[in-house]
Amino acid sequence: MPVYNESATVEEMVERVVAVPLRVELIAVDDASSDGSREILARLSRKHGFKVLLQDRNRGKGAAVRRAIAEATGDVIVVQDADLEYSPEEYPELIDLIVKGKADAVFGSRFLGRHRCLPPAALCSSTTGPTTSSCIGPASRCLTGTTPGS
Repeated sequence: MPVYNESATVEEMVERVVAVPLRVELIAVDDASSDGSREILARLSRKHGFKVLLQDRNRGKGAAVRRAIAEATGDVIVVQDADLEYSPEEYPELIDLIVKGKADAVFGSRFLGRHRCLPPAALCSSTTGPTTSSCIGPASRCLTGTTPGS
């Protein structure tokens, strides 16, 4: 969970993540917050036993995500922002698509709505065209994990 100055929402998000009925390894990376987020994470970490990593300076969301991925030990990684944009209550449904082999990756979008499939070419780099090396996962699968025509 990348965190940067999310003191208004981080506690609710952590409580919602740890309440998900799955075995969750929560790793929060504070990206040099100055609004009290670090202190909130420290308190919640003592309460729930999750890992908090502190960046010495603001390095950006990508650096926070990469650091958490490097520390993760599980088979499936979910990137959950601390700003309440996405719902952790949907983790079981999203992860189920991977477990059942219906998806290699599942991406949330506030723009597409639920279970919307994109054509295979939409998963590929527009500069290189729809080739296996430039696609995100197999080009025959939709972002939600359903196969076209199924």
